[in-house]
Amino acid sequence: MNLKLVSALSIVGLLVACGDSGSSSGGSGGSGGESTSTTGGGGQGGGVGPGPAGPGPAGPGTGGSGGGEPACFDDSVAGGLVPLTAMAGQNLCTPALVDEFVAACLADTGTEATCTAFTDGNPECSQCLGFGDTAPTIHPALLPAGMYVFVNTIACEAVAQNKAACAQEAADLQFCVFSTCGECEQMTELPECLGFSEQGICGENFTVTEDCGTLFPAEGMESPECVGANPGFEPLFVAVANFLCGAP
Repeated sequence: MNLKLVSALSIVGLLVACGDSGSSSGGSGGSGGESTSTTGGGGQGGGVGPGPAGPGPAGPGTGGSGGGEPACFDDSVAGGLVPLTAMAGQNLCTPALVDEFVAACLADTGTEATCTAFTDGNPECSQCLGFGDTAPTIHPALLPAGMYVFVNTIACEAVAQNKAACAQEAADLQFCVFSTCGECEQMTELPECLGFSEQGICGENFTVTEDCGTLFPAEGMESPECVGANPGFEPLFVAVANFLCGAP
């Protein structure tokens, strides 16, 4: 499975650096792994927010990497996700709550205090969005990867395409690739690292079948439920969050 078709979109629309947008900290991972803590502050350099409690890597990978390894690449976190179920229409968040979460935790208006207030006041919705207090069993809308969080478009596409059984293998590859590049500078180091990781250790450890490869659609081929109203991270997140966590 080749992620290069979506790498450009991933960089500008799927990933966001927590220091640039919102307050989050990756919590403890599940099943023998851990996610990396990130500091944010609503884009204003504030403190560590409540962040997702998982899922973390299921464990380090065993594959190797060839020459030309990017300096920011970290194969020690080349693991997949703990087992999760892809599900939409969970009826845990209203569109208004999703918008409140964006303002409190992801947008430039967010601070540690506003994000904590939201998660404390809306625990079930926060868990579905990826900022819960316990490790999830169902795919959340956001996943941590080093100093980034990324939108869980894999879970969205899996349900939208009626391929929930494909979610784990595709998500394992995506999570591995983003995690191994989670400390890279977004516009300079990240593009090279994503390709290196996908062609190397993550592609070796987590293969995706041809049928499940449709969960990585090319630009313009995405399921309508998984496309933001406008380009960028926040509109994409809102669309995915409303589909996964909103009303059936």
